[in-house]
Amino acid sequence: MNTLYNLTTEYQNVLYYALENDEIDNETFEHIQKLDEAIEQKIENIIYVIKELDNNISIINKEIERLTKRANSYYKNLKSLKTYVVSTMEISSKNKIETPTMSIGIRKSESTEVDKEFMEEAREKNLYKLVRIVPERIEPDKTAIKEYIKQGNKLEHAKIVEKKNLSIK
Repeated sequence: MNTLYNLTTEYQNVLYYALENDEIDNETFEHIQKLDEAIEQKIENIIYVIKELDNNISIINKEIERLTKRANSYYKNLKSLKTYVVSTMEISSKNKIETPTMSIGIRKSESTEVDKEFMEEAREKNLYKLVRIVPERIEPDKTAIKEYIKQGNKLEHAKIVEKKNLSIK
């Protein structure tokens, strides 16, 4: 099989031979022309493959975007349904529901919320222990902030929020 590599190698060899002899006869000239045409055809075919691969990448990226939007929609629906069940269970004073197939309960958890101005507050108060450096950016260290607030310290731009999470087993 004549690959582009083989054709290119043969082309170079024929040209080298022709240059060594300082003369190109008709047979060599025709051979060079045939090799040149074959190389151009191989390159054209490779370009078709490149275009196909490029189109495949584009199609895959669009599908990723579509599936990401779909997954986000499912996530929002999931979050909404969990919030709905938790609020309904709280209103009806049910902390736990047992069924033959599952156990549903509400458990309390705490999370730390910080607003946009927290980083400025941390700099002003020299509270660098409340931030962590993530490669190429600095962000609030919510675990350290939570501990800091629980020790009785006040922050204007951070607070501990008690949440209720749905537990399904």
